Amino acid sequence: MKKLAVILLALSLVRVGVAYADTTTAQSDTFAAGQTSIVTDANQVLYFYKGADGQDGQDGLNGVAGADGADGADGADGADGVNVATTSFTGALGGCTNGGVQVNAVDNVTYICNGSTGTGVISVLFTGSRGTCTNGGVQLTDSTGAVTYACNGSNGANGANGANGTNGTNGTGGTGSGATTEGQGVLSISSCESDTAITLNPVRLFDGEDFHFDQIQMGDASSTLGDIEATCAGKPVSFYLTIATGRPLISSAYNAGEILKCSATMPAANQWPGGSPWQFSFLTSSKWLALSSPASHELRLRCYRAGGTGAEIQLNSVNTADYTNRIGFEIGN
Repeated sequence: MKKLAVILLALSLVRVGVAYADTTTAQSDTFAAGQTSIVTDANQVLYFYKGADGQDGQDGLNGVAGADGADGADGADGADGVNVATTSFTGALGGCTNGGVQVNAVDNVTYICNGSTGTGVISVLFTGSRGTCTNGGVQLTDSTGAVTYACNGSNGANGANGANGTNGTNGTGGTGSGATTEGQGVLSISSCESDTAITLNPVRLFDGEDFHFDQIQMGDASSTLGDIEATCAGKPVSFYLTIATGRPLISSAYNAGEILKCSATMPAANQWPGGSPWQFSFLTSSKWLALSSPASHELRLRCYRAGGTGAEIQLNSVNTADYTNRIGFEIGN
């Protein structure tokens, strides 16, 4: 009986169902196969059943990380690179039409092409209205003949007038000056002449085709208002002729718009003439040089472009139709 109790305890630990009955009555043993056996002399009935599976246990903790492994062996060397050669070319090649560079590798050829040739442009400056421009600009013509315009902007508005400057100080020892039209005239001056008036008489001659200047006479000896006094002795005297613009010139000795300055020096007081009707005659250089012995009242007049530049211009080469019909006059220090 004790042995049976131990067996039962062991079976219960392995989760096998066990039943026990202590009787002397004949019992039958029933097994899973469905067979029944009658045992008359048995006093126990024993049943065996398989229990259900138990639940899984919890996962165990992670183990400690292992040490790093040793470095692996070096890999094999890679294959050598491919050599490339380049060659420049002109003309058409490999899809290029305007030259380029041919790139030769071991197993293929490629091309880098030049761009197309640019077209030239001709530019011309102009003023006034042209094309779409109204204030001048640049006309641009390309190689196909197409014309475009780059226009100047419109003129800006005039700025406001500046403030008047302060008056300058009065000058001292200034020269007398004035102007007269062609023909005899009286100039009002304030210089060496006490009555502030001198008479001038430009003389012209006709050469068969045109009129030109011959000489300039100065100082009317018959009038105290118009003569030139000896207080002007030794003073420089100048006449100014302005050449006209806007019309064709008769003479080629000068250009339109130029100012001619004709100058001489008055004689000393002891040579001051009192002749009549004109005290002095200012002669062109060529005419004065032709005189074997010029009189004291005959003075050489030398003409140059204003500023004294260029060659001497003879007074008798100035056509009276070429100047502005006014003569400027200056006498003084």
